[in-house]
Amino acid sequence: MKAERWRADLESWAIPETILASAPANPWTHQVERFRRRTEALLAAPGGPTYERAREALPPGGSVLDVGAGTGAASLPLHPAELIAVDESAAMPVPPRSLVTMWWDTSPQGGK
Repeated sequence: MKAERWRADLESWAIPETILASAPANPWTHQVERFRRRTEALLAAPGGPTYERAREALPPGGSVLDVGAGTGAASLPLHPAELIAVDESAAMPVPPRSLVTMWWDTSPQGGK
């Protein structure tokens, strides 16, 4: 019963097809360039509460596992000794690759 109610709620909140059809871009995708610009800004001037807590917790020579890494905005500014970045989409690569061990698809269904 709760699942049916949740399904009905989600359907009622959906963007109408007429609006989706006239949208200039698909609203359900991430724009890689927007994420890349954010990463570049954070590399130039790291900061914010999440960055500060992560920096405090990262020991010298420490490593970071960034799950859902995208373009690396959360992990690259930390400058860890080792960064393992995991993302389901190869369209969201973490730059620069020389700093990162990439695991693009670790799912059992994956074939990469």
